[in-house]
Amino acid sequence: MTPTPRRPRLDPSIFHLPVERMREGYYSDKYFVRARELLRKDRHRPRVTMQVFGKSHASLGGIDEAIAILKLCSDGWDELVVHALYDGEEIDPWETVLLIEGPYDAFANLETVYLGVLARRTRVGTNTRRVVEAELADYPQCLHREGFIQFVEIYFVFLPSSFVLLYHQLTRNSGLAVVLQYE
Repeated sequence: MTPTPRRPRLDPSIFHLPVERMREGYYSDKYFVRARELLRKDRHRPRVTMQVFGKSHASLGGIDEAIAILKLCSDGWDELVVHALYDGEEIDPWETVLLIEGPYDAFANLETVYLGVLARRTRVGTNTRRVVEAELADYPQCLHREGFIQFVEIYFVFLPSSFVLLYHQLTRNSGLAVVLQYE
């Protein structure tokens, strides 16, 4: 993980997380909940280092939400040491994006949740970047002709199973919408 200058993180309260349900393990794979239960029953608190990475080139997303999940839902945030890249950063295959150190029972039950958030947000961000890059590659003359497009605003509208990316040409007051389905 390349050292990145510290930037402020999003406040965890903006995510409106169902904290109690997450702590109970409601959204987690059962084996993580059972692992935590066994560790607690045996009063065993192994200190671990959890390394999260991607398998391909991508635009990282969801990292602040993953940290918010750990901060609000773990049993002992003060016992954890968390290092992470930032949303929007380009990542390489096998590059560490999140490193968590601390007693495993403090966050074992949250693995499904924070990995799911990272996977979904990173996929959406990567797809968005690819659409924008493809669109700009097809129309480079538009960006260089003086006065044709003075300013491009990009809007993201998230829908249940897709999102709409809208380019708005302010000089002509017209737009182009691209709907991209994601899995």
